[in-house]
Amino acid sequence: MTLHTSARALVCEDDALLALDLERQLEDLGFEILGPFARQSDALRALAAQTPDVAVIDVELADGACTRLAGLLRERGVPTLVVSGFHLSNPPPEYARALWLPKPLEPVALRRALQRRSLPVSEESRTETTAG
Repeated sequence: MTLHTSARALVCEDDALLALDLERQLEDLGFEILGPFARQSDALRALAAQTPDVAVIDVELADGACTRLAGLLRERGVPTLVVSGFHLSNPPPEYARALWLPKPLEPVALRRALQRRSLPVSEESRTETTAG
């Protein structure tokens, strides 16, 4: 049984399949989802009304680079995970506190990243596999 943490996760990904996968993984870990958003402008509108407990974003969305979004999340102190197919060798300061994770994101890697950010995750996940 999944324990609900009542924590909210903002999901920003413009690839529909990856967005659905991130959404499912986070829900399995007990998070309530804001999004997913394929456009930075839509995510910024959502942030005008509420602040999530964590954000999982891509560097580029359908309407361009997420620098403004990353900066707002940093200003609000929202732990941010950047899930991207590439890593910027010298990221802009807006990404200074973000944790970078490669695509595709495995459930165990997501769980560990959230735990590194001291975020509550459920006791068990339907998508997690046991190493053996």
